[in-house]
Amino acid sequence: MFGPHEAWLSIGAIAFYLADSIVLLHADELLLEQRRGRWQPRRGSSSLLGGRRPFLPDPFTPQRALLQLSLSRLFDTAAGESDVRPLLAALRPLRALAFAMLALFAALPALLFIAGTGSAFLSWLAGVYAVAAAMAATLWRRRAAFGLSRGDVARLAFECIACAPLAISVVRRVTRRVPCPPLPVLRGLLDAASFDALCATIGSMLDDRLVEVEPGGAAAGQLDRYRQGLLAGKPAA
Repeated sequence: MFGPHEAWLSIGAIAFYLADSIVLLHADELLLEQRRGRWQPRRGSSSLLGGRRPFLPDPFTPQRALLQLSLSRLFDTAAGESDVRPLLAALRPLRALAFAMLALFAALPALLFIAGTGSAFLSWLAGVYAVAAAMAATLWRRRAAFGLSRGDVARLAFECIACAPLAISVVRRVTRRVPCPPLPVLRGLLDAASFDALCATIGSMLDDRLVEVEPGGAAAGQLDRYRQGLLAGKPAA
């Protein structure tokens, strides 16, 4: 029987996942979302939430990586030349597990409607915790590739197991922790079209920020230096 308790269980799981998926971006931040081997810049909504731009990734594609960028780090000439490609390659099993967890929770309303909270639900719950345990094991085995400390792994593993809907976003959680690569590194990572789209988005961000700051001030001077760095980093037409 599908009663109010079953309905609230389904709604609660969906709400936890969606709330955990939302990213709040400061004015100088943006995201790169990996989609079918290419990267797309995301600035979030123009409507502010607590002074920041909310962005909700596609709930049905939790396997996509998200890199969180900031203007100050993009144009930091002293930043290291870190390569994120080994990390992305190491994500393969975690991507599959994230999609498996999404499939389990997508099946939950139908399962509760047909079978209620009986033995079928207990079998579903065992499957959820099996996937969460596999995620924790993968995080531990590949912690070096993911750039995670033992404490980071412990926290992520605890969240995956203690609140399973949060485990769906494990790929995003790992990739958003990656330090923002400088623009020259991203130029080597992205294809030409993706890099052009990123530069156009950064240029739009700089235009918006210049409107907000005092002309001739220190902030305006810094934004002008960022624009010069952007022009220097773009490939010749």
